[in-house]
Amino acid sequence: MALPGAYAQYNNSKVLTASPAELTLMLYDGAIKFCNIAEMAVEKSDVPKAHENIRKVQNIIGYLHSTLDMKYEVSRTLTTSTLISRDVW
Repeated sequence: MALPGAYAQYNNSKVLTASPAELTLMLYDGAIKFCNIAEMAVEKSDVPKAHENIRKVQNIIGYLHSTLDMKYEVSRTLTTSTLISRDVW
């Protein structure tokens, strides 16, 4: 049986040695994971758990948004579409 400390150390090492592309993929994977957890929580009417995981997704998306390089057209397009979608909420 693996020790919890060893697993945390492995995950920490995985993040510290990951390439920028791998880190981005990890963030997307995390956002998907937290969306799924939030969706299950909503189905079970567990509002605090749903809220907690939705906030995690929002934080990840906010971070990804803040790292966009505006010298590229696609970044400016994503920024515009993000601002529009935020106005809907």
